[in-house]
Amino acid sequence: MSEYNGHASKGHWNVALWIGNDEPTYQFALECIEGAKAKNAGATKWPKIATHRFLAVYGDCKTPDGFMFNAPRVRAALEDLGAE
Repeated sequence: MSEYNGHASKGHWNVALWIGNDEPTYQFALECIEGAKAKNAGATKWPKIATHRFLAVYGDCKTPDGFMFNAPRVRAALEDLGAE
């Protein structure tokens, strides 16, 4: 697997693109991150909690381009958003 636009794969890039650029999805992702950080301030645990919350809603969904919202892709995208 090779990098794609600075992401682990084309799927990672695509999921991050949709999470970061679709306003309702972006707002929901921020809510997941804020809730996870408020629940557990540990730097190593909030991404897992936020990813679980996000996938509870989007777990069976694909981006409009056909890439699955799966745990590794969503976690990477949320970690990037949460670091801002």
